[in-house]
Amino acid sequence: SIISHERMDYFAYVEILNSVLRLLIVYLLVIGDFDKLKLYAILTCAVSTVIAIIYRFICVRNFEECHFKFVWKPQLLKPMLFFSGWNFYGEMSLIAITQGVNMLLNMWFGPVMNAASDIAARVQGIVMNLSTNVSTAVRPQVVKCYSQQEFPHMLSLMRNGARITFLLMLLFTAPLMIEAHYILNLWLGVVPEHTETLLQFSLMWNLTVVMSVTLNFVVQASGDVKFQSLLSGSLYLSVLPLTYIAFKMDAPYWMPYLLKVLTVFTAVFVSCHTIKKHVPDFSFVKMVMPDLVRAYIVLIIILSLTYILTLLMEESFARLVVSTLFSATLICVCGYYIILPKNIRDKVLMVAKNKILNRD
Repeated sequence: SIISHERMDYFAYVEILNSVLRLLIVYLLVIGDFDKLKLYAILTCAVSTVIAIIYRFICVRNFEECHFKFVWKPQLLKPMLFFSGWNFYGEMSLIAITQGVNMLLNMWFGPVMNAASDIAARVQGIVMNLSTNVSTAVRPQVVKCYSQQEFPHMLSLMRNGARITFLLMLLFTAPLMIEAHYILNLWLGVVPEHTETLLQFSLMWNLTVVMSVTLNFVVQASGDVKFQSLLSGSLYLSVLPLTYIAFKMDAPYWMPYLLKVLTVFTAVFVSCHTIKKHVPDFSFVKMVMPDLVRAYIVLIIILSLTYILTLLMEESFARLVVSTLFSATLICVCGYYIILPKNIRDKVLMVAKNKILNRD
């Protein structure tokens, strides 16, 4: 409800509080004289409960539709169950391949590989959360434009949201991928074998996903989610039998992660098919393909040049700082000149000029 009303100030304040409370949990774990695992479980549950109560209080206080009122409208029940049911299939497919791949890794490579997979998944989730908050801000406007049949503006929002989210994701991902070995050792001390490779594949999965997030917003705005959820969910589930066959044929441990990246990339075409059915102005060749090509050109440039730079220095904290600043600068330059369209570049330039002039 908060996102639908575009009250992103509420959303930001509560999420900042959420982060502060979770940081406090870490401090209490250090000073607490209690079973660490139980204390962590209790405090995490308490923080989640407090955040949920705060969100509910904000919604009930500010939004009329959030007050409870019992209503029986059978005509609404079927489309709601249809929409949520197909979405549930798609989401459960993602959960199934995550847990299923972990089981297969355990069967072939033992629990050490599970530890590596878990660490990679944690870092992947943190980076994804940082970027999806940006795309979340675009969602209500996309839905609003679709409902009002303002398709040109909606398509512009969809593309610009994907571009900006990709650049923000790349800002965190590039140094993590290049300096994965040093960062993991700095963080963990003792790093399970193959964690670095699994993390790099997981971050590549993130970069592939963010280019399709805003496409999914349009599909969900149309309400026609059956085809996308059925085909995309089935594609995700196909990773399990393909991984099993690949491991039987002595494939490397990273094979399921490569398959996950390929299935997510393929799912983009499924979303485009649904959008084209409801938005005649939409064109995969003219809109999505150029953005994908530019995004991956920038990705190759950033990773290649940053990697070359790291070869000139010994692994250290200083190199981490230098490579991070170098990649961030490259992302800003390449994003501005390659990914962002001219109208957005003009707006960025105008805002920068106004800031400088106002400061003087």
